[in-house]
Amino acid sequence: GGSCMSSLAVGLLLIVATLFIMAVFAFLDRSRIKINFRQIPSLESLQKSINLVVEGGKGVHISLGRGSFLSPHFAGTLVGLNLLKFLTKRCLNGDVPPLSTSGDGLIHILSQETLDSAYERSHLPEKHGHAEAQVVGLTPYSYIGGAMMAQRDEQQIVMLIAGHYGAEAALLADMAERSRSHTISGTDDISAQAMLFVTTRAPLIGEEFFAAPAYTNPTLLNTSSLKAQDALRIVFAAGLIIGAILKLVGVL
Repeated sequence: GGSCMSSLAVGLLLIVATLFIMAVFAFLDRSRIKINFRQIPSLESLQKSINLVVEGGKGVHISLGRGSFLSPHFAGTLVGLNLLKFLTKRCLNGDVPPLSTSGDGLIHILSQETLDSAYERSHLPEKHGHAEAQVVGLTPYSYIGGAMMAQRDEQQIVMLIAGHYGAEAALLADMAERSRSHTISGTDDISAQAMLFVTTRAPLIGEEFFAAPAYTNPTLLNTSSLKAQDALRIVFAAGLIIGAILKLVGVL
């Protein structure tokens, strides 16, 4: 019982500290939202690809994976939904609406709501916002197979793989590359990340995937949360080094 209470206290302290650091960064950046993050080539290529899509009358396919709401993998899905929102806003005026595929019912509802809200805010006809989110499979390989079928459309010249997958994601990425689609990928799964690294031209590696919302939608919330992550990472790294030194000299 005592260990559980101490773990809960540490968790609450970490949450409070994170929120405090985010508030500090938000206060410092409130008059200057655009900040100088390091360049991520994959996200830069995404911006260029969107321009080519709109100008060429082509389409974008974003695959959101199968991260369940009740699992830790849902964090990757939230990043994918944020990128879907970003893509939808910029592709509304194109001839081919963006297509979203997923392998989970809740993800489908959230992606459809993301598309609907974007079209409503732009005052576009209702029909444009209701046929572009699809559940293509509920098991790993049935989902990948359904996403591959959706990507066979010659209009889809940009493929964004963003969410939770297993190693089977390599099949989708390879198919997209073979169809000469510009493929950008990011995932929270290590095995899938390794496969996507060798099968896509523009992979998001490690924390680049979770940092993407701060680059595509640089609001105070997104930028301050990213800065807070970096600050906590430095604190933890310093704590580990100091702890190791104290252990060596016999203090601990």
